[in-house]
Amino acid sequence: MSRLAVLLETEPLGQRSYLLAPRNLSRTGVSVIHGKMIYAGTACAVGLRATDGQIVPVHGKIIWCRFVSGRAHEHGVEFADPIDLQEFVPGTEPD
Repeated sequence: MSRLAVLLETEPLGQRSYLLAPRNLSRTGVSVIHGKMIYAGTACAVGLRATDGQIVPVHGKIIWCRFVSGRAHEHGVEFADPIDLQEFVPGTEPD
């Protein structure tokens, strides 16, 4: 997962971008750690770093948020369309 970069742009708060640590990437979503709470239902675009180094925008929405500690929150992002994991995680089996 360390090869992945996540850039989260949220709406309707406006175009705000954050560099985040991704966790638990799957075909249908990803979770990220962030310093602020973002409400469930908020539309977003997540930039995932592909194995070729390119950043690929994936649209989705925040579906849950949980407090971790201090100012850290973990957010669940559901992708609008499933992704091909082979594009982002080397050695992943084809679907």
